[in-house]
Amino acid sequence: MSGKGRLVLPGYSHYVQMRGHNGEAIFHTAWDYRRFLTLMGEARIRHHVDVQAWCLLPNEVHLLVSPRHSKKNLTALMRHLGMIYTRAYNSSHGRTGSPWQGPYRSSLVQNGHWRLACLRYIETLPVRLGLSGSVKLHPWISWRARLAHEWYVDHDTDYLELADTDAERRERYRGFLAMGVDPKEAELIETQLRRGQLIGNPGFVDEIEALTGRRIESRGPGRPPKKKKKK
Repeated sequence: MSGKGRLVLPGYSHYVQMRGHNGEAIFHTAWDYRRFLTLMGEARIRHHVDVQAWCLLPNEVHLLVSPRHSKKNLTALMRHLGMIYTRAYNSSHGRTGSPWQGPYRSSLVQNGHWRLACLRYIETLPVRLGLSGSVKLHPWISWRARLAHEWYVDHDTDYLELADTDAERRERYRGFLAMGVDPKEAELIETQLRRGQLIGNPGFVDEIEALTGRRIESRGPGRPPKKKKKK
């Protein structure tokens, strides 16, 4: 998107990535991981943001979040979370300075297929990166919290609409994860996140332009530019 800053809309999901400085680890011990999750769970309530999925890797944080009332909710959450974890991390490890690599990345995500695709992408990251043989074995992803009904994961409407009952919903979602991440979908998610662009189908661009009145220049893979009308 053209340089008017990060695009954030309340009621929509956003894929957010935080990275360690120079690719260095931001989690060294189980305490680090647990502390971040506790802080995130508290911050989501304070700043009115639903946390729909998360994955903590040694040097990265991947989140799917939805600000409830204002775009300021997401900004406040990320600023608060970055600052308070930095204090805890530095105190625990006897260091100074920020462990984070600059500003976080963020991409607006289309509801429906693409939101579910991002859920699956995030919750299977440890397996696809070779850090775990199964999502069941990696303790720092929202899949475990989702199935255990833990308080710091919020179910989005697309997940809830997978089935009428919780048991059937969980079973269908297990099957959805087992299908694996389509390489083309993974490439689009990674590219759009890196560029800070929309994650969705071509019609999502038109939807957001109509909603915001804002021209979105970059349209991602497979979307031809609009032709200018001849005078």
